[in-house]
Amino acid sequence: MEEQKKLTIGIAGASGFIGRNLIEYLLQTTDYNIVGFCRDSKGQRWSERLSWRSCDLYSLLDADAALIDVDVAIYLVHSMIPTAQLSQGNFRDFDLIMADNFSRAARKRGVKKIIYLSGIIPATNNLSNHLASRLEVEKTLQASEIPTTVFRCGLILGPYGSSFEMMVKLVKRLPLMVCPAWTKSECQPVDLIDLVEVISKNLAFSTEAKIVNVVGPESYPYVELLKKTSKVLKRKITFINVPYVSPKLSTLWVSLISRAPISLVRPLVSSLKHNMNDANSVPVDETIVTNTEFEDSLKRSFSYFKKKRLNKHERIYRPVLESEEVRSVQRFILPSGKDAAWVASEYMTWLPKFLSFLVFRVKSTDEFISFNLFGVRLLVLKFSPDRSSTSRQLFYIAGGVLADYSGRGRLEFRESSDKKYIIAAIHEFRPNLPWYIYRYTQAIFHLLVMRAFGRHLWKVNKTSQT
Repeated sequence: MEEQKKLTIGIAGASGFIGRNLIEYLLQTTDYNIVGFCRDSKGQRWSERLSWRSCDLYSLLDADAALIDVDVAIYLVHSMIPTAQLSQGNFRDFDLIMADNFSRAARKRGVKKIIYLSGIIPATNNLSNHLASRLEVEKTLQASEIPTTVFRCGLILGPYGSSFEMMVKLVKRLPLMVCPAWTKSECQPVDLIDLVEVISKNLAFSTEAKIVNVVGPESYPYVELLKKTSKVLKRKITFINVPYVSPKLSTLWVSLISRAPISLVRPLVSSLKHNMNDANSVPVDETIVTNTEFEDSLKRSFSYFKKKRLNKHERIYRPVLESEEVRSVQRFILPSGKDAAWVASEYMTWLPKFLSFLVFRVKSTDEFISFNLFGVRLLVLKFSPDRSSTSRQLFYIAGGVLADYSGRGRLEFRESSDKKYIIAAIHEFRPNLPWYIYRYTQAIFHLLVMRAFGRHLWKVNKTSQT
């Protein structure tokens, strides 16, 4: 009898908090082959059943290559921490691009199943941006038409997790803690190892697509979690309840005390305006209540700190941004009945009209498009027909006095999976101007132009509906 092929599990976000622990668990308890995806695979630990692929999920080309021969793809990615020296745009749009690339590539490569780790979605019409983004990523992955299992969790307790780190550092560093209204919101934290076990049990291929809440055995107000943490750490802290403190002020002091970047703290704090527990969740297909209680999970995490230190590549909060690269992402309304091919063509027609006061010209051939000012080529784009479609148009940056040609710099226009939006994005762009001059001239000018183009698309859409 022919030996059955072992499943190959591909993990996006494999070098992160949950990814590292999931890999360790799968190597110990299964015979699956595991492929970890991360931006830079150098320095990662390889073994007989564990390999790594460098993959920038902002690149559809990279996502295509990473998912070759993968049976089950696990998506553990979020974009709340910048990956470029200058990032223009918000994390919701960054998340949407990466999820859309992953979804398109998974469908192309014949992935049999997708597993996504999301957040508990409260029963409200006023979701925080963080949770709205999680829900949008869910829908984008489901648009692949591959059976997708979504696990929704609130606070995940485990060493080096961002939410866990912030909570512990607040307790360790503050003898007096002012507790605003949002700290009274309920949380139902789940232990990291319990969550990893749940994911592992659901890796076998199934045609069933489902949404599952994974929660711990008890729900507490967030302030109670802080008190219990202080008890385990044997810290005497005075807690003072106040009726209201603005989320912006809370974000600043949490970031200051925990030393986490504001870009990470802001969405996490804003989500705590909701009760993040199963009782307040929208209906789901299944709820899994795990066994490990909060204090036991804390003790397990603290004992882990004593046994292991992070390797150099396992960084908390901030990646090392070595090159002066730019990522700029804007989301616009997609006019009714239009597609990405139309938007790209419209942009090339609209731009010289909008900048006519500068004697600005756009010249195009079948392959190249050049942007010229007073006869000087500012930027040259090369259209990529092989990697473009009506739903996505791709142009590589091929030259011009404003660009430092790198080979991977690119401009794209793509539709969201629900065809409500068009995403205009520049990736891995390296300016030719000195960095500080670029940042306060060309970068700002680009934003102003794209916002004006967004207003133009809004007007086109409004006209088409009248």
